[in-house]
Amino acid sequence: MAVVLDLPALDDFSTSVAFSAATSATTPAKVITSAANRAGLLAIATGVIGTSGFSGSLGGVSGSLITGTESNVNSHVLFFKVVSPPSGSHSGTMSWTTISAGTLTFVTASGVDQTTPFNNGTKTSGSGVAPSLAVTSTSGDLTIDAVAQSTGTGFTVPTQTEKWNDTVFIGGSVGPGTGTTTHGWADPVSAWDQIGANFNQAAAVGGFPPVPEAGLLKDRLNTLLRM
Repeated sequence: MAVVLDLPALDDFSTSVAFSAATSATTPAKVITSAANRAGLLAIATGVIGTSGFSGSLGGVSGSLITGTESNVNSHVLFFKVVSPPSGSHSGTMSWTTISAGTLTFVTASGVDQTTPFNNGTKTSGSGVAPSLAVTSTSGDLTIDAVAQSTGTGFTVPTQTEKWNDTVFIGGSVGPGTGTTTHGWADPVSAWDQIGANFNQAAAVGGFPPVPEAGLLKDRLNTLLRM
């Protein structure tokens, strides 16, 4: 059988919780798909730049930082990955060491590689300019970004599909895997941090058999003609 791609399909929800003067947060529960090759992403933004000691889980399955997706120049924002979270109704949870305010969100998708569910983590930061971040991907992948700031002015006008937005600390969007996908937002008129990553599509066994090589087809045709 040929190898075909099991393309990422994002669950049609995101769920968030705002927190204040806290060292942990838990989102409302949402129903995670039962489709194969699931992966979850936790996104947290806080106004305390020096917040540290993050840990997180989704449906009781522990997560870890997606390499390259922690930015704490003007605020503090990062992505955690969770491989194969359970299906059904579950919450996302994170904890940290420094009392702070912010927002915690999680999203999930199926059709994601279970060895390397996320790759191409990247980040940037700025002030006085519109947030913009290019995420490297492969055709059929899904890209995702989060943009955060600490002054409470929020974010508007995403160039990709908005997935969550608390209108205060953080906004997030998803985009198609096209090789390079740029995630942009309107200038929030405050300093910001932006991170991005790529949902890496899974390969699955199935589909049509591979097409025989030209030489093999010629040999088979000659055999038939001699019969």
